[in-house]
Amino acid sequence: MDAVVSGLPWTVMPAAERNRTLDAVAAAPAPSGRFTTFACLHAAWTPPGRHRAAGLRERFGTVERGPVVWPNLPPAFVHLARAPGKDVSSISASVSP
Repeated sequence: MDAVVSGLPWTVMPAAERNRTLDAVAAAPAPSGRFTTFACLHAAWTPPGRHRAAGLRERFGTVERGPVVWPNLPPAFVHLARAPGKDVSSISASVSP
């Protein structure tokens, strides 16, 4: 698979479900594939938002954050993740909820 695009509400998912979903997403793309998801700015600083961002960094070799789109209501930004960085089968247990 070349790309996965998501609009899932990551910050309202229970931690275990969020981790399982991130594991599945990290396993889906081809080595040169990409994962793109957006996040609302107001939720990025919350514990679930920070854990999601950390989970992306744990699972992918490169994670970039796009600029905030202020005209969007609520303002949002995009995370672009590339190249799974680790064996995702062992990550869920190590990423904090």
